[in-house]
Amino acid sequence: METPQKKSRLAALKFTRRSAAIIVALLMVAAPAGASIIVQNFMEADITAAPPCFVKTTGSDPLNSSQASFDASGANTIAVDGVDLLEEKITVNGMTGDRVIYTDVVRYENNCLEPIDVVLTTNAVAGDWTNLAAEIWISNIAAPAAVDPNLDGVGGDWNDDYIIVPAGTTAGAFVDSTGVITVAPGAEVQGAFVVSSDVAFTAGTATVNWVAQATIN
Repeated sequence: METPQKKSRLAALKFTRRSAAIIVALLMVAAPAGASIIVQNFMEADITAAPPCFVKTTGSDPLNSSQASFDASGANTIAVDGVDLLEEKITVNGMTGDRVIYTDVVRYENNCLEPIDVVLTTNAVAGDWTNLAAEIWISNIAAPAAVDPNLDGVGGDWNDDYIIVPAGTTAGAFVDSTGVITVAPGAEVQGAFVVSSDVAFTAGTATVNWVAQATIN
């Protein structure tokens, strides 16, 4: 026989179970579509003007010969993200039927306070490369021997991973890279440019563009 107290406890238990079922059902209702939580943190960066610490300067060939020139006057620029960046320009002669080795057309200087890793990467060629081929070299040391980089030997003064633009290359995108060279603060390495001209090369201009990239360590 159920006492009034027992009946009361059973009723309370049924109510509790029903309430729990209702709560669980509410928890299982899906969140409205498109609901999201957005957290925003705010930061600030100040950009101040400073002289460049990785610079390119003329080598001895443009200084001492009419066969080559180096222009860093700012007359040549390239637009990136709406700003004009300096694009130094090297001009060399390709002599018909000859292979010309410009052993020192540019210097890559580290004026930063830290060592830098330098790599050269081409991004485009233009003009007529039918009768021309070119090589772009970078040295391993500050004063490499003034010889044909191809004859330098593995592990010599010149980095063995150089860029070559073969004859017949079509104008447009062209990607190739040198090896990476580490340059100490206050030091420099030099760049060589080799031009091979077919006997049929008597006129015209061919162009290759490359990026000298320095990673500050």
